[in-house]
Amino acid sequence: KKLIKFDLDANKYLNQADLVFIAVGTPDLEDGSSNLEYVYNVANYIGENLEKDLVIVMKSTVPVGTGDKVEEIIQNKLRERNKDLFF
Repeated sequence: KKLIKFDLDANKYLNQADLVFIAVGTPDLEDGSSNLEYVYNVANYIGENLEKDLVIVMKSTVPVGTGDKVEEIIQNKLRERNKDLFF
């Protein structure tokens, strides 16, 4: 049994996993701030598709407070779907 799997296709494993890493690029914008578009896209995807409790780890270079925003995005998507998951 494999304990760790790496894949670009989140559909395969999101609801089988106990822990998921968000590890996406955060390139600099012209003003020097981080482009968080990819981080937020993943958060939206998780919120739209998650069916079970899950530990989410962010492994991207992000500003302070980004984790709170990611949690908010996921929670809002879960609420829209009437999912009451512990997060």
